Amino acid sequence: MPTKFEYGPMLIFTPTPKIVFILVLLGLPRFVQAQRVFVAKSGSINRTYINYTTNGDKTISPNLPVVVVLPPSGDDARKTFASNGAWLASRRPAVFLFPNPGENQWRCADSTRADQDTDFIDLIIKETYSNFHIDRNRVYLLGNNQQACLIERLKKKYPHLVAYSLTVDQRTLSDSTTMAKVISELLAGNYRSEADHELWKNVAGTGGMTRVDSIKEFTWHRRIVLEFRPGLFFMNSSVKTGITDKTYMDISNSHSTFDIHLTKWVNDSIAWFVDIGRLKIPQKQEIDGDLLETGGGMVFLFTAGFKYALPRHKYRPYISLGTGVIPVMIFGGKLSTLSMGSGSGPPSSRPTSIKAEARVALHTTLETGFDWRFGKRLVLGGHLRYIHSGNFDTAGKVNGIKGLQVNGSVGYIFNANRVKNLPFAIK
Repeated sequence: MPTKFEYGPMLIFTPTPKIVFILVLLGLPRFVQAQRVFVAKSGSINRTYINYTTNGDKTISPNLPVVVVLPPSGDDARKTFASNGAWLASRRPAVFLFPNPGENQWRCADSTRADQDTDFIDLIIKETYSNFHIDRNRVYLLGNNQQACLIERLKKKYPHLVAYSLTVDQRTLSDSTTMAKVISELLAGNYRSEADHELWKNVAGTGGMTRVDSIKEFTWHRRIVLEFRPGLFFMNSSVKTGITDKTYMDISNSHSTFDIHLTKWVNDSIAWFVDIGRLKIPQKQEIDGDLLETGGGMVFLFTAGFKYALPRHKYRPYISLGTGVIPVMIFGGKLSTLSMGSGSGPPSSRPTSIKAEARVALHTTLETGFDWRFGKRLVLGGHLRYIHSGNFDTAGKVNGIKGLQVNGSVGYIFNANRVKNLPFAIK
């Protein structure tokens, strides 16, 4: 059995604009119901595809054939779908898939890009089977002559994926009447894969993915993310003064940190954030002879700024820039163990007063890291942040809070089901 046949230019009939308008108008109700845009991950980036079924989406009919239509290079899936009424006019039950080419180009000569394209086509067919229970024995591939190389590459890499493939010239592909005949003949031929895949049997209560399900797991548009970030802070040596004040505290070493981080994404790439963090100052209780040296402190970081993420799906590197204030409070002193509780003793051993030093400085932070999204709501991440405060009078043997903060995070995405006011159409 041949695996490919070609249609040349066919000038049987050229529809007038009025006929095309009537054809589209008759198919419009089903068009509104049945056209869906889905998102799938191809390599490290996201790509979209259109799913159109001639049955609409009121009922999910299992074991329908699938026709994968490759948009011409330079076009996208939506343009190809909208420019040809053949899909709307098809009277045979079928599912049509229109995968978007990467950067609007299919590149068979580039083996890396070609592998990504073939893997993407394989992925969307598997997703369609998982969500709509299509007949894997009747997967058909339709493209133009320039895509013959890519089609052959796909069939070689996945030999049992496509049951039949067609190539037509560009003129035929843009002719609604001719394409309606091509599709009708293709579906009537009932060509089947040699793999003989088992048909879907559990039809009771089956339901497919809605047209926005994949969007919810993909988009960050207007999502709010609340993260909890434990980590460590390493002080720069440049702020260590070695000067001891009456608090007798030294905060120049590394410290554990804990941040609460709130992010509001304006779109898929840009967000603003607010961060409240705390540097833990260990409590000091040391005895030196008859003197008890005690102390502690609190250092908080209040930061607000903007974040930019690279356009990825689940794994997304980002950079952010923020500014805010750092309140620093350190207290401590020395107490005589001989006079504690007695109020007496020689003058040299009487308790000294507890001293406190308070500072407030502005700071700037530069951060990079990544977010790893699991499903719609859970986010894990790793973050590296440089904090640079203004100088202040020495307190705790430092004259500033400057250094590197390293932390991990776990976060929760609120309003993950939001689909209103998306920057792209979902129908």
